[in-house]
Amino acid sequence: MIIGIIHPMSIVLRPYQERDVERLRQSYRDGFKSPLYVAPCGAGQTVLFAHMASRAVKRGREVAILVHRRELIDQCAVALGASDVPYTTVGSRYEYDRTQPVKICSVPTLVKRLSWTHPGLIIIDEAHHSNAQSWRDIIAANPRSLRLGVTATPSRMDGQGLAEFFDTLVLGPSYEELTNEGYLTPARAWAPESVSASGVRIRGGDYEYSGIREAATRPHVTGDCMSHYQKYAAGRRA
Repeated sequence: MIIGIIHPMSIVLRPYQERDVERLRQSYRDGFKSPLYVAPCGAGQTVLFAHMASRAVKRGREVAILVHRRELIDQCAVALGASDVPYTTVGSRYEYDRTQPVKICSVPTLVKRLSWTHPGLIIIDEAHHSNAQSWRDIIAANPRSLRLGVTATPSRMDGQGLAEFFDTLVLGPSYEELTNEGYLTPARAWAPESVSASGVRIRGGDYEYSGIREAATRPHVTGDCMSHYQKYAAGRRA
């Protein structure tokens, strides 16, 4: 059984996170049921939705956080623990405590337990996966639950949007904003020669993986990682 331990110190939100939490709360007050929060990698999405989960628990709501990868379970657990939120984990390798108000749920496990008590709030991490059938089944089984989707890429793998699952969009900070405020390191980028996609088949709105992999795996594109490291980043973390 994995149950969160309450820590004496809670996470302090960054100014833009406080701003965006209030914007999400306002979207619910305005009558929306399932906002989608979009913020780039490094913005602290997990910290933000852990804070939202904490507020929901204080209002007596049960919360389910949907994730699809093992490392995301661990990441959520750290954020919830630091936010003083008791939690348990629903997954094939875990025994969970039904009495805990927040449940970190592995999607492949939860979809087999749809008779589980319906939560007041469902938080969907990496929400661009919502069109997968297992995610659809969980959403359909909880029509009265409020939802919060979180993603850095608000489109599906087939290039379509997510309006089927979310009813309003809340945009978080940009990479430029995060960099200017010192939360991300300024980036310098070097690009290889262009990959010729001539003759590569397109399937589902994107290049076929095997074809583009073959086109990209060429010496003039991939180069030599050690020689490029020595040239551009010698002695630095990489």
